[in-house]
Amino acid sequence: MAGNPNLGDELIVAAWLDYLAEHLPDADVWLDTPFPGPAAPLLAGRHPRLRVTDTLFRLRDRAAEEGVADVGQFIVDCLADPGITPWWTAGIDLLKGADVVHLVGGGYANEVWPQNLALFDALGWLARHTRARVGVTGIGLLPLGDAAAARVARAAEPLTVLDVRDRGSADALARHAERALPLRMTGDDVLLQPPAALLDPQGAQAFDVGVVVQHDLREVDWPDLVAFVREQIAAWEVAPERVAVVEAIPRLDAFIYDSLREEWPGVQIVSFQQVWQRGLPAAPHQRWISTRYHPHLIAAMAGATGVAISVRPDYYDAKHRLVRAAGSGWSLRNNALEEIGAAEPAELPHKLPRLRAAKAATARLLYGPLLAGPERRPLRQRVRALAGRALSGTDRLRALSRRR
Repeated sequence: MAGNPNLGDELIVAAWLDYLAEHLPDADVWLDTPFPGPAAPLLAGRHPRLRVTDTLFRLRDRAAEEGVADVGQFIVDCLADPGITPWWTAGIDLLKGADVVHLVGGGYANEVWPQNLALFDALGWLARHTRARVGVTGIGLLPLGDAAAARVARAAEPLTVLDVRDRGSADALARHAERALPLRMTGDDVLLQPPAALLDPQGAQAFDVGVVVQHDLREVDWPDLVAFVREQIAAWEVAPERVAVVEAIPRLDAFIYDSLREEWPGVQIVSFQQVWQRGLPAAPHQRWISTRYHPHLIAAMAGATGVAISVRPDYYDAKHRLVRAAGSGWSLRNNALEEIGAAEPAELPHKLPRLRAAKAATARLLYGPLLAGPERRPLRQRVRALAGRALSGTDRLRALSRRR
């Protein structure tokens, strides 16, 4: 979730803040994230009226502190009666007064982090009991069991927009829906951004192979993963000095750098902060090895080829298959490092205009009544929005946040 930091989460929130800065610059935007302190400087300047809070995540965590089993019901009870958690009444009132409540995309609400599925209960209650337009965009829900899928589907019935990023998430909800859902599938929220806002082509000239290999959330033995990376780079006949480890999450993605430089002291490293400030250093001349999803997506946007590794199949298979389906052309390996998808011609750069148009249409569907129109009232009197992992407020826009 925004502020952790995690490149994918930060870019998703940044994409929506940039969109709102362009289309609703006078709106007050509230970002609701579990990490408001780090998120504030990371996202500073993205919107002229951005503020950051953690109201919904305070409620989520309070449920755990009190030993409440049903986190979603606890949050709903607190929204209905702020006196249950009086420390956060001001934030709850802002949330209930929002014009738009937007849960932004990512892979943070699923059975890996089941407590975050409670956010859907909150959205359903807000859609039923306030005047807010409530929506979800670019969400990835896998892995998701039957009981959880049925609960999410019920909560999502009154939403204005329910936009998922992958077919598996869409099928899970459709299979368990008792009523019609406002279901769409327009891919990852990062697609809202033009590629130029995501890439650092000048930095890409410094190396020929990019390596993003995580130390967390994996079912692959570390020595086997390091050996595969070394062998793949050797097969590509690239000098170690032209190899760069790239951080998508600080520290966790630097372990591979320490392992590689034991034999290859000339390997480069590109820090998360450098990527955040300048963009992902990807270009068509490169090849990449990535276990993480967003580097796969963004490097493929740039025309780079490579190998994706699904180090935890129940979580990462859907992510990497989504990018391959969009035309990355990368080969795919499973957690046994066996090839489960062969390399194909890269088509993603050519598909980007259509993919961006679909995501922009989803944005208009959610924010449409608040967008420019000659008959509307001044924005500061109209906009009360909450954006899921990213936005909320009284006479404001508010955004909630999550994880990768």
